[in-house]
Amino acid sequence: MKTTKRFLLITIMMVLSIQTMQAQTYEWQKPMQSTEIYKGTITKKYGAGSITYFKDGSEPEDLRSTYTLEELYSWLEDDAIQQYGSNIVLRQFKANKNDRDDPHYYNTFDMYFRAYTVSAIVATPAPPQKQVPKANPLTQALNKALQNIREGSRLALDQIRVVSGTDKEDFKDKIIEVLLDNGYKVVAKEQLEKLYKEQQDQLSGLYNENTTVQGNNFSAVGYFVNVKVTETSIRVQVVNVSTGEYEGNATVNF
Repeated sequence: MKTTKRFLLITIMMVLSIQTMQAQTYEWQKPMQSTEIYKGTITKKYGAGSITYFKDGSEPEDLRSTYTLEELYSWLEDDAIQQYGSNIVLRQFKANKNDRDDPHYYNTFDMYFRAYTVSAIVATPAPPQKQVPKANPLTQALNKALQNIREGSRLALDQIRVVSGTDKEDFKDKIIEVLLDNGYKVVAKEQLEKLYKEQQDQLSGLYNENTTVQGNNFSAVGYFVNVKVTETSIRVQVVNVSTGEYEGNATVNF
């Protein structure tokens, strides 16, 4: 009795295992993915031999072949590559078997052909999207603060404050690099101070005529840029030199 139950259990497990294998769904049987581009459809018919029924009652002559889904898919894929090129994938693959395709009727026998009609959607993988690098916090803050400042304007770095352990001069160079890349003209603050001193000397009558500062040298600078860095954020302020008004103010948190 125990042996019989064990045999039945093993038989059931084998049947379930076979059904699971038969129920396997391949990628080429699934629908198109959102990352794929539709190219078209392809349908082909593949012959698989014939069966002849004799009218005198003789045993039928069965010359038919049976093909697996994998074999049919392989043939369809080859045909699709010839038609659409190699960079393709097949989706929603389907196969139908017809055992009475193109029948032939004669006086002494009838002949029926087996054919497999297979079809699939042809798609190509979408080209990978270019990853646009995200601007670093410094660039984000500068771009936001300067969004209303005309390209080509002259800027001067006024106050630069950084956290302990940060090389201030190196950070200053990075600011200048971003400003120049964005089309602004950057004037060294040290040069402005020198121009200002020379202007004051000119007003007092103590100046060298060969190095006279022109009136528009100092006023040509339109904006001061102040940058303050904390442990958690970067703040950028843009001050109009002529009016002293804030033209831009932006804070970007890390």
